Amino acid sequence: KGDILFRRGETPMDPQMIFVCGGQLIYHMTEDNLPQMVEDGMWAGEGVLWTNWVYHGTMRVASAQAHVLSLSATIFQDLAVKSHSKEFNSYQYAEQFIKQFNDLAPRDRTDLKFDFNFQTVYTQRTR
Repeated sequence: KGDILFRRGETPMDPQMIFVCGGQLIYHMTEDNLPQMVEDGMWAGEGVLWTNWVYHGTMRVASAQAHVLSLSATIFQDLAVKSHSKEFNSYQYAEQFIKQFNDLAPRDRTDLKFDFNFQTVYTQRTR
């Protein structure tokens, strides 16, 4: 309990997206924001997959035990550039993720899931 996974302002040396598989984590952006519980089935740090990332908040373990799965951004990116899927274009997804993230007000930029419009990726693909 209390172990820190990442801190606000930190640039990860080994960037990894985190999936919560059990227990609870707590995410806190600033003193002005209430902490958010991150529980089983939720994730954090998707941005590390698509761009050079600087964390916007601090994530720590909130329960006595937490089980997380981490996805290495480096390994993911190596596989993504080799993928030639017709159903999913990782380049378009990354471009839209970054654009929509940057369009958020700075106070709304988070390491947690945000209201990303996936439809724009699929709409562009079918044109």
